Amino acid sequence: MSDDPRERLEAEAQRLRQERERASVEAAQDTRDAEARARADAASFSERRLLLSVTRFTMPLVFSTLAGAFSFWAVSLDSELKQPPAWTGWAIGVCVSLFALVLVRFWVFGPRRYRRWLEALPFRVVGLTELLGSSRAVTKVQVTLRFHDTLAPLAVVQELVLGKLPVTEANERATVTEQGKTLIVTRELSTESANFPLHGWVRAVTERVLRDVHAAYRLEEARVEALDSRPFDHGSGD
Repeated sequence: MSDDPRERLEAEAQRLRQERERASVEAAQDTRDAEARARADAASFSERRLLLSVTRFTMPLVFSTLAGAFSFWAVSLDSELKQPPAWTGWAIGVCVSLFALVLVRFWVFGPRRYRRWLEALPFRVVGLTELLGSSRAVTKVQVTLRFHDTLAPLAVVQELVLGKLPVTEANERATVTEQGKTLIVTRELSTESANFPLHGWVRAVTERVLRDVHAAYRLEEARVEALDSRPFDHGSGD
């Protein structure tokens, strides 16, 4: 190494610059990797997630009916009861039957009813099924409305959204914007253990707003996209 102080200072500055540039490149790569993982998670489809998103109260019913059956079974086996009450057998039968019915509703009727609703719509709803079955909770959703010919007036759609989709909090209010030949409806959502908020809101805006819009200005497609997502909220367990 040179004994010249100026050369040593320049060499030190160059070394520091190289380290900073290397750290910047590594940080940028880490950010790209994290974004790629998030996109992969959001795009990964799970049939179980779809089932949970379209049959909201099914799993609590499953556990409650099964717990009830075990409770009545325990009563019937109580050693202190020489003759178990007659109603315990009926109660166990009812709980087991309800348990079976709830499972059938979960695996058959819920998804079937959801898909029949989609197929019966007079316009296409694209992307909703994939988001409901994704492995991340959608916290901000965008619905892009593409029309067959004439674009519906922005002010009219805004009034329909504001009037027919009442909210309790300001951050829950949907916004409507115009972009080229499309209208975009955007809304922030809460986080739960499945995409219940997404499913409920898209169905509400479809049934209360988009059907009326389609009757006057023919809708061709409503594309549902996630603008933001995060891990599902499973509770703290405290």
